[in-house]
Amino acid sequence: RALREDISFWRGLGLVSTTASLIMVSLLLSKQAGQITPVPVAEPSNNYVATLSDDKAQPIAVITGDSKRRQLTIRIVAAQNIGADKSLELWAGTKEGTVKSLGLVAANGTVTLPLPAYMNAKDTPLLAVTLEPKGGSGNPNKATGPIVFKGNWLELG
Repeated sequence: RALREDISFWRGLGLVSTTASLIMVSLLLSKQAGQITPVPVAEPSNNYVATLSDDKAQPIAVITGDSKRRQLTIRIVAAQNIGADKSLELWAGTKEGTVKSLGLVAANGTVTLPLPAYMNAKDTPLLAVTLEPKGGSGNPNKATGPIVFKGNWLELG
């Protein structure tokens, strides 16, 4: 009967049981954290890169392509000062000498465009940016303005 009414006994028992519970939980969590979980195998993706330079060989833009996400990322590394009535347009040049518009590019910063299925380094070895009227060339298969920078489209790996 004295043990039932002894408050220090119950406090001690509560402290010991709480400590034991915390130790058990930490052991279980550390065991789970130590287990090796299999890494999912990612689909192989062809990644591409191009460094576009001006006529003085100064790098202006870096373009990367992710075939898995089907995205082109254009990063302008040297901001361009173009008139309000002009736009920069990105073009893909094929081995046969034809070009296709990929879209408009900002004069500075980063732009993401869709990566067309036909764009690989073998069939489309050249990328170029032209200075076009505001809104770009009216023809997606023909540039109307001069090439302001260009570079080779290369496959990584």
